[in-house]
Amino acid sequence: MPERSKWLGDDAEFDGETWGTRDIWLSVHSRTLQGFQHSIGKLKQLAETSGLDLEEEPDHGAAWVDKVDGKEVWREHFGFRDDISNPALADWPGIAEDEQEDYVIGRGKYVDGKWVGIAAGEFLLGYLNEAGENSLEPLSPPAQRLLKNGTFGVIRKLQQDVPEFRKYLRSKTRDPVVQAQLAASMIGRDRNGVPAVRPNAAGMQNFTYQDDEHGSACPLGAHVRRANPRKDGRHRLLRRGITYGVRLPEGVDDDKVERGLWFVAFNANIEDQFELIQKQWLDGPVGTLSAARDPISSTDGTRNMAIEGDKWAARPPLLLMNIPRFVTCLGGQYYLVPGRAGLELLAKQSVRGAGLKAAPGW
Repeated sequence: MPERSKWLGDDAEFDGETWGTRDIWLSVHSRTLQGFQHSIGKLKQLAETSGLDLEEEPDHGAAWVDKVDGKEVWREHFGFRDDISNPALADWPGIAEDEQEDYVIGRGKYVDGKWVGIAAGEFLLGYLNEAGENSLEPLSPPAQRLLKNGTFGVIRKLQQDVPEFRKYLRSKTRDPVVQAQLAASMIGRDRNGVPAVRPNAAGMQNFTYQDDEHGSACPLGAHVRRANPRKDGRHRLLRRGITYGVRLPEGVDDDKVERGLWFVAFNANIEDQFELIQKQWLDGPVGTLSAARDPISSTDGTRNMAIEGDKWAARPPLLLMNIPRFVTCLGGQYYLVPGRAGLELLAKQSVRGAGLKAAPGW
């Protein structure tokens, strides 16, 4: 990623020098701080005995857990629910057959009037993808053994300028209700995850944009509509965001504390999935304005957005011009995430010993 950062639109804040030397990524998760510190201690001991230089990130993530209708939900620092939109794979063995239909609703692809799962090869190496192709077929048998059931991990440290976001909303209106509506239009969902396209529909995932061709319900350039147009099973990500830094209290203009999101995504083709979404869908022109960019996550220097009007509701369109940058990527990297067999292969013998270096097609 450091070598691709400028092409992706990341600016001088991207710490490519540090991230370029991070060869292995170890992600540790725990429900308690004590458990987390215990695991970190064990990893430090293992790293020392293995001759590895373990560099611990100072900005540990801590999920912002809230409750909506009695259920735990995750939020990011702008206050929006962030645990909704992971895709559903076709015929996933971890889901019972009688639960498959509910499992894919709103998370798969909408085909012939019903939701179906997405091909496993979009996320796992060694399986057919949405194009009916297995990306490992041209590779040597040793390479296939290493990569089968693996995936590629994308990790990005995204700093969120919450004071600037709140200041921008206040510059448009002093009414907190209207501020919330404006923020929901920029995202495409309200802060509890209810979609703009069908706010009264049962189930927060069971919708498409087919009946909102002109963006009268959900703006064409809204963040979630850009990141997931819900048209087919291609260009999708398995993703999770973990917040870092303390929450900015309501009513506080700026506490000068860094906060943001650890963005983690998994895909079988980084160029066709993560990079396409980042470069074309978020940083590309989508919507009524030719110069429109994602109003929240775009790294482009100029961010504009049109909130299309609704003639049936007598709501005129609204143009948002020169939107400030709210998100800055401070660093990141691409990684191979092996399956169990691939991990065992790497642990038991060297790459040369596995015959990978000399294998044709590797």
